Amino acid sequence: MRSATKRPRLARICACERMWFLLKSKLRPAFRVRIRSLKPRVDWIIFVDGETGRILRKYDNLAEATGMARVFDPNPVIALGGADQLLMDGHLHPPPKDAYSTVTLRDLNSSGRLDGRRLTTQPTKRRVHQPDRKFCFKSKHRAFEEVMAYFHIDRAISYLESLGYRGSRAIFRAPIPVDANGPRMTIPGSARMTVV
Repeated sequence: MRSATKRPRLARICACERMWFLLKSKLRPAFRVRIRSLKPRVDWIIFVDGETGRILRKYDNLAEATGMARVFDPNPVIALGGADQLLMDGHLHPPPKDAYSTVTLRDLNSSGRLDGRRLTTQPTKRRVHQPDRKFCFKSKHRAFEEVMAYFHIDRAISYLESLGYRGSRAIFRAPIPVDANGPRMTIPGSARMTVV
C-alpha cells in the first residue's frame, strides 16, 4: 500500500490473485494486487513475490488507458470468407461492414494519439488525434493505416511478452517508433526494418 500512495490509509485492495511471475528465466510464486484510492485517485497493479513479499513489478493502471478501434483482423478476404463481396463484375468494391473487427487498443497514454507502452506512431505525418480514444475509421480514411499498424504491432509484441520476453528478457525496451505511411521503420539501436 505504501508503494502505491503516500496516503495508504485511504487506499484499498480491490483484487488479489495468485499467479506465477517470470523473473530472470525462473518462475516465482506471486500475487497480482490491484490497489485503488479516490483521494488522490490512484489505480496500481502490483506484482508481489509470494515468498519474500518483495515487489517484483508495478504499473500505474490510470496512466495506460484503453481505446477502441475498427481494423481488419487479419484482412477482409479472411473476415468475409472469400473475395466475392470485394470483387464483383470485375470491379473492386470497398470492404463492407462485416470485413471490419472492433478491437481494444491497450496501454495507450492519455494524449489522444497512438502512443503506448510498446510503440508510438510519432514518426507518422498528420497523426490522428482522438481525445476520446475511439479510432473507428473506414479503410479509405487516412488514419486507418496508422490504427492498423498500432493494433497489429502492439498485439505481436504483447504476444512475445506473454511468452516470457518481458522485464530483463524484454526484446523491446522502449516504444517502437512507427511511420504508418512509410515503407520502413527504425528501431533505436538496430538496423532498419521493412513493415510488410
